Amino acid sequence: MKKIAKQDEILLDKRASQKQLPFSIDPTVFTEKPTKKQIAKLTWLPVTGSVTNVLHHATSGRAFTCGVFKDNNRESEKLIKQQIFCVDFDGGMTLNEAGEILREYNLFYNAGYYSFRHSAELEKFRLLFVFDGEIQDPKIVKSILRGFYHLFQCKSDKSCVDAARYWNGTDKDYFMGDINQVINLKYFSEVTTPLLLAADRNQYRKIVTADEGILCAKSGKIIYNINKENQGCTNQNKKDIDKIQNFNVEDLQQFQLFKIFFEGKGTNMKNKLSHHELFGIATNLIHLKGGSSIWKECLAKNPLYAKKEKESIYKYVYDKKYDPIHFSKFSPYEEDKTNFFQTFRQILIKKGRIFNKSNSEEKLWKLSDARAELTKKYSEIIEADDCDVHIIKCATGLGKTQLIKNTINIVAAFPDHDLKKEHFDDSELNATIKLATPALIGFSENVQKHIDAIYINGFNDVVNTLIKNLAEGISINDGGKCSREDIKAAQAYLEALRAVKQSGESNTIFTTHHRAVLTSFPQPTIVFDENPLGVLLAQGAVPISDVQKLVLELSFTGNKVLAEKLRACINSDSKTVFDFVGMAIDEDGLYKMIKKLKLKSKIWEFLKSDYYVKINDRINYCTNNIWRLPTDKKIIIADATAPIELYRKILGSRLKIVDISNVELKGKIIQYTTRSCSRTGNEGYSEAVNADLDNWDTITYKSQKQMFNNAAPDIHFGKSRGTNKYEGRNLNVIGTPNYGGAYYMFLAKVCGLDVSDFTMRNRKVLFKNNEFVFYTVAHEELQEFHLELTEGDIIQAAHRARPINHDVTVKVYSNLPIPHAELIWWKRNTPNQ
Repeated sequence: MKKIAKQDEILLDKRASQKQLPFSIDPTVFTEKPTKKQIAKLTWLPVTGSVTNVLHHATSGRAFTCGVFKDNNRESEKLIKQQIFCVDFDGGMTLNEAGEILREYNLFYNAGYYSFRHSAELEKFRLLFVFDGEIQDPKIVKSILRGFYHLFQCKSDKSCVDAARYWNGTDKDYFMGDINQVINLKYFSEVTTPLLLAADRNQYRKIVTADEGILCAKSGKIIYNINKENQGCTNQNKKDIDKIQNFNVEDLQQFQLFKIFFEGKGTNMKNKLSHHELFGIATNLIHLKGGSSIWKECLAKNPLYAKKEKESIYKYVYDKKYDPIHFSKFSPYEEDKTNFFQTFRQILIKKGRIFNKSNSEEKLWKLSDARAELTKKYSEIIEADDCDVHIIKCATGLGKTQLIKNTINIVAAFPDHDLKKEHFDDSELNATIKLATPALIGFSENVQKHIDAIYINGFNDVVNTLIKNLAEGISINDGGKCSREDIKAAQAYLEALRAVKQSGESNTIFTTHHRAVLTSFPQPTIVFDENPLGVLLAQGAVPISDVQKLVLELSFTGNKVLAEKLRACINSDSKTVFDFVGMAIDEDGLYKMIKKLKLKSKIWEFLKSDYYVKINDRINYCTNNIWRLPTDKKIIIADATAPIELYRKILGSRLKIVDISNVELKGKIIQYTTRSCSRTGNEGYSEAVNADLDNWDTITYKSQKQMFNNAAPDIHFGKSRGTNKYEGRNLNVIGTPNYGGAYYMFLAKVCGLDVSDFTMRNRKVLFKNNEFVFYTVAHEELQEFHLELTEGDIIQAAHRARPINHDVTVKVYSNLPIPHAELIWWKRNTPNQ
């Protein structure tokens, strides 16, 4: 080491920093540590010079201060500016130990010198640090000096933390560090703020930092972007961080640095990660749900980490809402630098990933409270004097059906005849009060087949005429005979129907959704148990081949207007929705024509529909029955999954909503979101899914039951509402139902949406505070309807087990997240991951 002798030698030193720094000096030379009286006589002259000028002054035995002051009065509040900082070590740490700490945090000192009382046995020295900008606020100066104190593990001089501090010169040697470098103030703040947080019990009140180069004294502000690109910057305008909530830690270990951290190992001689590396990992972990737990778990595996201060890094990064820093910016491993994915988000954002964007917790009903609330709200709505449409959205298993089937003076509508009969039989109402609309059953095999065939064609009115004839002994088949069995069945049917029609308002009528919509009843209130949307917007499809036969016959018989309309649809491009608005149809002539052609599809139902469109080799159609909901009656829809936004669109201000659907579960739902398990997808990976299934009943698509083990024979997507058969059982649910492109075209028509593109593709969607990739349309409102309907079908299937009432497990395989599910993207025994 060389003692500086002459100032001109310093000024000519080309290796020394030429940065001009403000500081103050006194010309008095001391050969030993001055007394308090001598110090009191010092005067301070502001100068500018390089860090080597400071060294020359100090090693000449002269005192200095790191700042300049108003009126040359050395008081903190009179600080004008400061750029160089001095940290004093009075025997608590060696120079080598201080250097190791700085290297750990990717910091450095510029130079230093040994103090008067330094010895080989007890090292006493001062380190000089040059920052990249002038500090004009004494509070920031103090914060920086406190940061140094905690950076050096509280082993530097604690008393030297104010802007007015002066420094004695020395008669000892100086030493050089990174003489030509300067410390970025923003980076220094990010390094030391977590240390100060740990010291101040994770409170920001004592921390003062600079705000993006603006020299001020604001508490807890973000001041550093660790690199100059977009990643790594803070985003305090965010209300909260969007977190990935279903992932596997093994995926994160594709980054070698994180793997080392997770295993409790290190990247340096001290067998731990540096601050720079920890900081970068923290900016990635805060974007994962449970990231804090992973961070603490990794720290706990390595006793070399100072747990308190290292945990403060995570808090600091989280509070400042950092965007994830690329691993190439802080990892020492080449494989991380060259990894195609550079952040945890990038490596995890794939189809099936779910990002929770909720800023608050929704109210979660306790089961007993939810039941009491349902009973209360149901009674209030029944008693209210209005003609509104009320949707009571309540969790499955709360007891809505029990309330409905025991209510007087209503039409109680159920999804099908079987459920209607089941609840009619179970109802506690007096037999003189309750009535049920009849089903077409009890006929001989031949007659039943004939009735069913006519229904298949959609000739409901024709069936009613035939039943009346049959009751009078007139055969259904021309020239045939009637059996006594069929006559009695027809008479019983008509008598039951007559009793219902003649019922008074005090009676309760049990019926189906279909009849409740299409038939008039005297009761002032209609209550639908489950969602009747399938009747309100009834859809179907007929083969183009049947329509072509009909078009040919229409052309021969002179009905060219209808023939041309149908031919236009047949020749269309599958993007045009047609309608039958204003079309006059000869019902009797068409019935005879269809009977002559022996068409077996629902061609008559198609001709009576409102909208239709060609999709591949079929013509899909939709009948809008919403207008049939009587406006002079109260309508109640009690359902767990009613699509609220869709109903809001089609019913407008008439709609009133009660939501008691968010109820705590006694059981649990585990959902694997890796695959959509769509019908098309299952054709490719059903065997892999099958390998994961537990030996439980499985609910899936009607057309794919043969693909999966233990497929439930009697329920499937589209037919799972209302049944209690699987209550208390563990279940598998496989699939993400899709109503088909035509249905969404019809929804757009019914809702008056201006949609030109119905193309479905994988898109990033935001649905109920979850962001994920889903196969859907681009139009946001129509997209919302699509997601509501699909979610509803999955929930209905999953809740057949009644997990709110029973300690059961339901495993769902779908990429559309449902409420209360534990979402898992990856499963260990799933192949090809």
